[in-house]
Amino acid sequence: MTDATPIDTSQIEIEITAESPPDHRLSCTIPSQLVSLMREKLKAGGLEQNDQQFTNLMAKICIEEGQNRLGSDSIWGAAPIGDKPPSIKDGEPFSFTFLIDSQMEFDPSDCEGIEVIRPIFDIDDAAIEAEMTEQCLAIGSRTPSE
Repeated sequence: MTDATPIDTSQIEIEITAESPPDHRLSCTIPSQLVSLMREKLKAGGLEQNDQQFTNLMAKICIEEGQNRLGSDSIWGAAPIGDKPPSIKDGEPFSFTFLIDSQMEFDPSDCEGIEVIRPIFDIDDAAIEAEMTEQCLAIGSRTPSE
C-alpha cells in the first residue's frame, strides 16, 4: 500500500455464501484500524466526510472488493441485507452484508433443438381502426392526427 492508495483491501474480511443461483451473500468486515486509517487519510487530504458519507464510502468499498473476489460481473447490482443501514462507530470494525448476483455463463448452443412458435395474426382494416381508436383515447385525442 502507498500513500496514494486509500486502504489495503486485502485486509477486508469477506465471507461469500452461495444463495439460490445466481445470487451470493457477501458479509464484509473492515477492521477498525483500517476504518480509522481511511478516515485519517480523507481528513489529511481535505476530504473529511460526515458519518453518512463515510458509511456510504465504506459500503461501496465492500461491494467493489466483494465483486472483485467473486470474480463475476453483476447484472442487477448489490442489495443490502438487514433491517437498518450499516453504521460507523469509532474504534469498531465496519460490517456490511449484501446480496449480489453474478452473471451466469450462457452457451447459445445449448438452445439447439428448441422450437420457437411465432403467432401469425390476421390484421384487417377493422383491427387497424380499433387500434387507432384505442391509441387516440390513450393519448387524449378523439380523432387521429396527420
